[in-house]
Amino acid sequence: MLLYLAYFVLRGSFDDEMRRGRISAVYNIFAFAVFIPLILILPRLTDSLHPGNGGNPGFNQYDADSSIKRIIRPAFVGFTLLGFWITQLRVRLRRLETLLDEQDDLKAASTKQSSDLQNTPDL
Repeated sequence: MLLYLAYFVLRGSFDDEMRRGRISAVYNIFAFAVFIPLILILPRLTDSLHPGNGGNPGFNQYDADSSIKRIIRPAFVGFTLLGFWITQLRVRLRRLETLLDEQDDLKAASTKQSSDLQNTPDL
């Protein structure tokens, strides 16, 4: 997570768009190169309480008992449904914002048109 935080701090520290993009791209290349050993290799080399300790990245029958599976599966389903619900709310909000913007544009256009008609001299 600190790699991503540093990326956003780096991007925010430059005002010039071209320089910001170029330096951020170089940082991403190096961050990806560091990300592989930190996430994939280092946890397998050190002792820890993580499942798959000792070189095996997958779960085996001794890593998780059935009591945790009864919690994880409903939690996974619940968080997935929560994500769908939040996404649906965001889509609805954007549609409403677009609709309100269109109505404001129509109202402004009709107001301008009526004011133009009132300001024309009678012949």
